[in-house]
Amino acid sequence: MDLLSSIMTSVRIESTGIVLMNLSSPWGLLVERNPAASLFSLVEGQCEIRLATGETLLLHAGDVVLLSHSEDGEVASDGEAPRASLRDVFEANELPLWKPGSSPAAPLRLTHGGGGDPAVAFSLIFGFREQLSETLLSVMPSLIVLRKDEYGAFPWIEMTLDFLRHEAENPDEGYAAVASRLAELLFVYILRAHLLLHPEQTSGWMRGASDKRIARALGAMHERMNEPWKLATLASVAGMSRSTFAARFAELVGRPPLEYLLHRRMEAAADRLASGEGSLEQLARDVGYSSQHSFTVAFTRIVGMPPAQYRRSKATQASDDQTVPVTQTPRLSQAGAA
Repeated sequence: MDLLSSIMTSVRIESTGIVLMNLSSPWGLLVERNPAASLFSLVEGQCEIRLATGETLLLHAGDVVLLSHSEDGEVASDGEAPRASLRDVFEANELPLWKPGSSPAAPLRLTHGGGGDPAVAFSLIFGFREQLSETLLSVMPSLIVLRKDEYGAFPWIEMTLDFLRHEAENPDEGYAAVASRLAELLFVYILRAHLLLHPEQTSGWMRGASDKRIARALGAMHERMNEPWKLATLASVAGMSRSTFAARFAELVGRPPLEYLLHRRMEAAADRLASGEGSLEQLARDVGYSSQHSFTVAFTRIVGMPPAQYRRSKATQASDDQTVPVTQTPRLSQAGAA
């Protein structure tokens, strides 16, 4: 399996939320930094997106934007339109804010604006494991833009978008399950298209994948993480000296090789714990630890709680999601809207 396939297979979206937006100029939304990523697809009309850096991009119907929400941003009909916080707009529409770990049983519908030229948009939020989401989101650009004429080489993106919009506009039994699976596929499709179209805009493991020697070491870590990797053996896989490999890996990926491996092992362990499969002893061996104790110490340091407690928390969360509707409205700093 190539590195890109190996890493994309590890992407796990824990929860989703879909919002259908009917907008009319002038309109503007302030989106605060939050621990999630979201997609914004303009179906009709045009608008602009502005980041905290001051960068502004004009979007046309069919364009797709993926935001990591590593910083605040704005989306509006034009530069002069008044901005309203997304939280306030949700409250005005009597909509619940999206809660990490939960997927609404039905899509949300939002109306906002001054009554002028119409625009229709489709927004999708992606929730990852809270403790480990930074591993993925931190290597994503704050803003990924795919123009409609650009992603024509990846027809599954448009097909999946159309399917998701159809499901959102015509929700039926099983909607939440279908939407969750499609959302995960769409996220992977867009990230893959960006990597292939714009490799120069990447960082972290994405940037590391651009170097064939570093990519070999990354691929080995992902595919055989249970091996007792040392810096010397990873350098050998890359065909480099230890010092050159360590420096090049840190330069491209942003962290030392063994630190990267530690975080990848904990991601894999968290996936297994959330699914409830296997014993802790077996899991420890599968992610490269000779003892359950050493695994527990490492997991607790990275995730903030012992493996057994993490497994129980995920089992409780799954049970709550089946019985409690998403009606809470937590602070936006803890949960995004969409």
